[in-house]
Parts: sequence; C-alpha cells; structure tokens
Amino acid sequence: MNSILTIKAHKRPYYLKEVLNSLENCIGIENQKILISLDFNLETRKESRDIVDSFKFRSNIDLRVHIHKLGCAGNMRYCLEESFENNNNDFMIHLEDDTPVAKDFLLFMNWAYEYIKNNENIFTICPFTRNCSGGGDESHQINKTILKPGFDCGGGYGITKTQWEYIKSLGGMFGIVGPAATEAPPEDWKRLQKITEDGSWAWPFRRYFCREKLNLFPEINRTNNIGLKEGRFNPSEDFHRTNIYVENWAGNDRYINIDFNNITYLEPNVDDSKQSNNLPH
Repeated sequence: MNSILTIKAHKRPYYLKEVLNSLENCIGIENQKILISLDFNLETRKESRDIVDSFKFRSNIDLRVHIHKLGCAGNMRYCLEESFENNNNDFMIHLEDDTPVAKDFLLFMNWAYEYIKNNENIFTICPFTRNCSGGGDESHQINKTILKPGFDCGGGYGITKTQWEYIKSLGGMFGIVGPAATEAPPEDWKRLQKITEDGSWAWPFRRYFCREKLNLFPEINRTNNIGLKEGRFNPSEDFHRTNIYVENWAGNDRYINIDFNNITYLEPNVDDSKQSNNLPH
C-alpha cells in the first residue's frame, strides 16, 4: 500500500506548528511521505516555511508553496490530485493546519485502511467526531470503532483511490458557498449552491458525495480541532469551544499511560440511524 499524508495550510503558522509538533511524536511518522500544500499568503509564508524546515523529519516533507491563491476547496483539490492523479498512492491521509494528532494516529489510519479498502460502501475514515455530535463521550473506549452515516471534516480524514474515482464519477471535486445546510437530494442541493474554489470542500463531501455510504470513526478521537481563531468557516471562538473542540481525545493526559503500540483495534459496530445533514463547519 502506497500512502501519503497531506496537510493543507494557509495563514495560521501558530496552529501548523502544533500539528507538526504532534506528528513528531506519532508512531511511524519517520516512514511517512508528507505533502504540505501552503496556499498563497505573503504575511505568514516565511514563518510557515521556517516551521516546516524545523520539523524533525523534514526530509519526509514535500512542501509546495503556491504563488497564486488556490482557495479552501482549490487547495483540497490540489492535495487529492497530487495524491491520486500525479502520484501512485492507494491511500491519502489528510490533515488541516489546525488538527493535531494522537500518538497512534497513523497506526489507526493504516489499520482502518485495511478494513475499508475493499468495501466500496465506506466513503472515508474520520478520526474525529466534534463535540456537538458526541465526541468525547466518557463511555467510549480507546480500541473501539463505529461505522455510521455522516462525514465529519473537523479532524481530517482518510480516503482510498477507489473513493477518489467515485468522486470523479460524480463530476469531480468542487467547493461551495451557499445554503449548505439545506435539506435536498444531492443533485438538487448542488444546484442551489454557488460553486467556487474558495468555498467549502467539506459540505460537498458530506451532502453530495457521501450519499448513502458509511464512514469509519474511532470511538475516541485520534485528532482534535484547535482552530479557535481565523478559521475560514468558523463563526466565532465561542462557537468553536461549544461545538467543535473535544477535551477527551486520545492526545490528552487521560491516555498518557496507554501502550499505543499494542492497541488491538476492534472491527466497527454499525450505527445506521439517520444523521442530520446540518453539521456546522
């Protein structure tokens, strides 16, 4: 299996530093190919480059610094096309610049890939469930997983080449600005949106591409979302604290004594209950 870890960044080097710091402690990172796609921003470009250059495993990183703005969805398109069209990867693991990881993040994502790779009805691996959707539930267990409807973009995702081909079969990647939470069948929903590379890539994943497919989640999050400030689609800091950030995740001190090298991940339970399509981003 050929895999790549992509990180989409723009103008928040202070968060990018936290993500890279967490990856330095991630099991298996020394063997992981990494693509960082840094969108155009003159004010923070040098600081972001310096942070990347100080990464312990800098030789693993292919840093692309764009001289024209790609936009939020455009930068995601770039990551996907570089992963699957221009390089021979079977699996893309994606992080945003505000999504630090737990120590076993790569172990979990690679285990999950083996589970989903031959199942065309599983769209993605989502390592994060936001607070307002039940992330951080105290009854959850570190080795359990679940299959359920609904894509959550908040902590990155993993996607196979098979699902990328499926996205292309539906017309390909796009971004939107519009009445994203509108309840409508996928084709009707798309017609209601303004299509733009500077829009959200995540709403189309959830409302247009995912459809009846399931997504694989850990019960305990393997990433978190710390993007309190300067988020493209985050309404306010209070909104983020209440709805997005999860205190109880695999990267906090509660799990400091866990031997992450020896976790046996369990095959998922299935939650096929109808999920709301109106998750905030």
